[in-house]
Amino acid sequence: MKPRLLIFINRLVVGGIANDIIPLAYYLKQDFDILILHGEKEKDETEAKFLLKKYPGLIIKKLKHFKKNFNLAGDALLYFEIKNEIKNYNADIVHTHGAKSGFFGRIAAHHLKTPCIAHTFHG
Repeated sequence: MKPRLLIFINRLVVGGIANDIIPLAYYLKQDFDILILHGEKEKDETEAKFLLKKYPGLIIKKLKHFKKNFNLAGDALLYFEIKNEIKNYNADIVHTHGAKSGFFGRIAAHHLKTPCIAHTFHG
């Protein structure tokens, strides 16, 4: 049985984190079961769907409550949404990228006693 890796990025958009994470996850999927979570893109951003065509077979899920801007009620819902995803996926490793995903993802993973929690700083 392969370790279960949950990767959490802010948004799946052209440029930045997605350009690094999608190819990396593609090559890691031979050794890990991988789920990639991401938030909603901004109106002026373009989704990086071409990366999913270039690197097929990845499990990607958009979180309903993950918006770029901070919002107390929305972010409380986001926390529980993330926590449920980590718990349901039974993640062995939670690897976060970016400020907001890192903040909420690491707290949720810590509360669930995820064995390995990692964060990569970008920008």
